[in-house]
Amino acid sequence: MFLSLILDIATGMMSSILLVVLLLSILLSLSGKKRRSQVSTSTQVDDVDPIPVTIVIPFRNDDTNQLKQLLSALLKLDWPREFLEVLIVDDSDFAVYSKVVEIVREFENVLNVKLLHRSKPSGYKAGALMYALEHARGDIVAVLDVDTHPYPQFLKRLCSYLRAGFDYAQALTKFKTVIDTFTSRIILAQEELLNKIVTSSYRTAFTLRGHSFVIWRHVLQSVGSLDVPYARLTEDVELTVRLKLLGYRGVLVNEILTTGLAAPTYGAYLLQRARWVIGGLMVLSRHMIKLLKSKVLAMREKLEFLHNYVSRLSTIVISLMCILTLVYYTLSLSPSTTVLTILFTTYIVALLYLSIFCISRREGFTMKDLPRLIASSLLWASTSLFLTVYAVALRKWYITPKSPKAARGRSLLLGLAYSVVTTLITGLAVYASLVVAQPLAPLCMYLFLSSLWGLVLAICDKVSLSRMS
Repeated sequence: MFLSLILDIATGMMSSILLVVLLLSILLSLSGKKRRSQVSTSTQVDDVDPIPVTIVIPFRNDDTNQLKQLLSALLKLDWPREFLEVLIVDDSDFAVYSKVVEIVREFENVLNVKLLHRSKPSGYKAGALMYALEHARGDIVAVLDVDTHPYPQFLKRLCSYLRAGFDYAQALTKFKTVIDTFTSRIILAQEELLNKIVTSSYRTAFTLRGHSFVIWRHVLQSVGSLDVPYARLTEDVELTVRLKLLGYRGVLVNEILTTGLAAPTYGAYLLQRARWVIGGLMVLSRHMIKLLKSKVLAMREKLEFLHNYVSRLSTIVISLMCILTLVYYTLSLSPSTTVLTILFTTYIVALLYLSIFCISRREGFTMKDLPRLIASSLLWASTSLFLTVYAVALRKWYITPKSPKAARGRSLLLGLAYSVVTTLITGLAVYASLVVAQPLAPLCMYLFLSSLWGLVLAICDKVSLSRMS
């Protein structure tokens, strides 16, 4: 009886989290009209006088061909060369480092590029960024990943906002993939939808994406070192929180100014998403009370941060609900009628949120987006059990495999193994919910379909990569 009560309370709390996501989404959508006006005005850009800029490129055993392409793209920037400095912070093994040295030598006569090698790297990307800051000479710092290639107007567009009074500016990125698989197309569709959601939902408390942004160097120095243990997975979220708490003003420019590479396979997507979600939860958990109590932030900003936090948390919560269903069945327990009623209502509404509500009232959404939305929603939900395991047992930095060679590695097997296991678990949960807790059935069925979707994508990855080899 006591155990049944504990399970009821736990399940009720989890359903409440999903309900909070829904309520916060409604509140955010109510102010959508004002945010859309901000989007339209944010694209009006004036010319800007040249400012010394330092471009920081963290690099660790990445694809050297991508680095060469990035440096070639920097040569095409609409920015005077004498006002441009490029710092490559290399944490690679010796074999890769040797190739990087050769590439830098090819460009050092036409581009002010410097190679900073850390023989004993620490702090992952956060440590690399802090190390680069010690050597940066530009008044403005721009951060680019090795696979993030800027359009010629990238600096001209973003730096104009800094001249206009903003402290930092973030551009949108159009993602592509070097491996054309069925999975990569679904992931690219999700990235496009994410851009729509971000530009309409998080206009004031948007999270920096870790690349494709510029910031005044003195502002970046004022926030202190980002190389702290809890922020090493997502240093961009930590930077965002510190900037907002200190009262700095940023702008999300509703314009695609860079291209980037998305995860090409299901296994690679699992590793990437786990780092983003769990790392963000670690940072926001540490700062959420400060954010809510802050006298600097407006109420809408606090609401956006809270929505961001609870949305991340809900991705783990839905998998725990699935596990609790199996616990109910295994221990021959039944949740109370009251809890079942709450769960039934919350799940139906939450599922609507997951499938339609999140972008149905957002700018640029049409019914043509619905198939892509459903596919993306299932892809999103399929990662929930992996996020739970990652949060408890792993919490390590993984470089997302993006090249054909890297995609054929352990991440491919990870995707296959995980999708098989979760399909079995969620299938059993569907059966258990029909026996002991029928209101849980909609959620369990949703997770089963998402796991089945993940299995299809993992098999398609295996077939596609086998043909390429």
